[in-house]
Amino acid sequence: MKVEVNPAPTDAHTILDVPSFNFDDQKYEQLGTLFVLKAGDNLRVTCTHDAGLRKLLPQLKKLPLRYVVWGDGTSDEMCTGILVATPAT
Repeated sequence: MKVEVNPAPTDAHTILDVPSFNFDDQKYEQLGTLFVLKAGDNLRVTCTHDAGLRKLLPQLKKLPLRYVVWGDGTSDEMCTGILVATPAT
């Protein structure tokens, strides 16, 4: 999972990069440094889903291949980026 601000080639700034997500270790990640968002900034959340890992879960390994969409089920993709912000003072 990666969260970027202004993902255009010249302005891109990665504020969070989790290269290998651990489903059993879901937690709030506090950014190490303060980051100021301005009006007009764009955020992009990118996730890569490895369907090959389904073979490791007994309840999923017998399921046929299918197009994976977002959802809250065990066999769905659950990429969600939640940003908590406070107004500048």
